[in-house]
This record gives sequence, structure tokens and C-alpha cells, in this order.
Amino acid sequence: MSGTELRESIQRKYGRTYDLSIVRRQLAGRPIVAMNVMWTHLEQQSFPMSETEYMDKLNNIAFYLGAWGQTEVVRAFFDAPAKSRNGLPGRRPVVGNAISLRLELPAAVIEEWFGR
Repeated sequence: MSGTELRESIQRKYGRTYDLSIVRRQLAGRPIVAMNVMWTHLEQQSFPMSETEYMDKLNNIAFYLGAWGQTEVVRAFFDAPAKSRNGLPGRRPVVGNAISLRLELPAAVIEEWFGR
């Protein structure tokens, strides 16, 4: 997976090149990692990154996803139709509500990459 593939996948699914972020959280006392499709996008005048910076970020995220063995999970997510889940947005991100894909990483991998 490459940053270009991620960008094309985001564009194909949502019609805009939304920002991505990787987050680590605690859920019921257990660590989880998720990839969030954020509500800001490259086409906005107020978007805080240049196209080069955006692509650098996507390339880094693609590297992490590959290192964690999650590329097929992410491809399947972007290939699936957009739909709402648990009352959260699905058709596209909206201000204040990202669309989240929980990555299935073992606790040891989360600790190695993110610490305790």
C-alpha cells in the first residue's frame, strides 16, 4: 500500500481527499488503535497542509499499516459502501465526527509502537 493508493481510495469512497490520523485509545481498559478519516480535506482553503505534506503523511500512514499487516483490512474498508454505524456518520465525515476503522493489533504490537 502507498500514500497514493490511500489518497485514491479516500477520493473514490468519499469524493474528497480527507485527512487521516492514527489514534491509540483505551476501551474498557484495553488499548486499541484506529485509523480515523477526519472531516478536514485537501480541497478546503483552510486545510493546514500543502499537497506535498498531505502526501508525506499518507505515505507514512501507509508504511505503518503495512508494518502492522493491516493493508487488506484498510482496502476492504475503503472498498465497502459508506454507511452509518452506531449513530456516527458514514457517508462522509462531518465536523467533530471522524469515521473510525478499528485496527486489530495485538497488545504487544500496540505497546511496541505506542508505548504503555
